[in-house]
Amino acid sequence: MKSVIVVVVALAAYTLAAPQYTEEYFQVHQECQADDVYRIVDMSVFSQLEFEKIPAKDVQFPSNFNDHMSCMYSKLGLFDDNGDIIVDLAAEKLKTFFSNQNLAPQIVTACGGIANASDDLAETSGLFYLCILDYFA
Repeated sequence: MKSVIVVVVALAAYTLAAPQYTEEYFQVHQECQADDVYRIVDMSVFSQLEFEKIPAKDVQFPSNFNDHMSCMYSKLGLFDDNGDIIVDLAAEKLKTFFSNQNLAPQIVTACGGIANASDDLAETSGLFYLCILDYFA
């Protein structure tokens, strides 16, 4: 009986410590996956980063990872006409990823500043993802 309780508590903690994805995010992900240019064949990269919390330096990224993230963020409408992250919108759409949703504007502001230093939309997307990843639940 004790082992059942331990397993249930561990599963609950794991679920609570994971980013919560919205229906819109899932839909956009499927749209990007449907295009060969953006498809990530081995999805374990996301599990390693988001759930197993393996440091990015220790993860093997597919060559189109930044392109995939660019597709995702573009379809979510997170970029303005200059390719910069729209902080208010990004904070609202991504807040469920963070353990403290109230900090979403500050996280997105800080990470948007880092990512917007690049003029390449795919690179901006990859940098932004890796930065906000540090704050995922």
